[in-house]
Amino acid sequence: MFTPTEVGTLHRCGVRYSFACGVVVDIGPGLEAWFCFPLFQLHRERVLDSKNMRELVHKFHTFTKEYFDNEAGIFEECTDCEYRKRRLCQGGCKSFNSI
Repeated sequence: MFTPTEVGTLHRCGVRYSFACGVVVDIGPGLEAWFCFPLFQLHRERVLDSKNMRELVHKFHTFTKEYFDNEAGIFEECTDCEYRKRRLCQGGCKSFNSI
């Protein structure tokens, strides 16, 4: 989503950045969890239905792999992107093209 100039600015400012989408696990007051806030409406899990946090995270990984498996990234050019092929980028925020 960033231009090369914007990435350069981030780098020069010492920002630690990552172009990967991963489980954040937000937990609500009712002990219901979701992958990340933007995907709240897409899929939720009851915290008490998992043995531990590792199992809960695994459930979210399984769901997102199945749900987003056919998508290379958020832009058409993600399909042939060298950074994606080298696994330096996962194709952008999953919420960008799911909501």
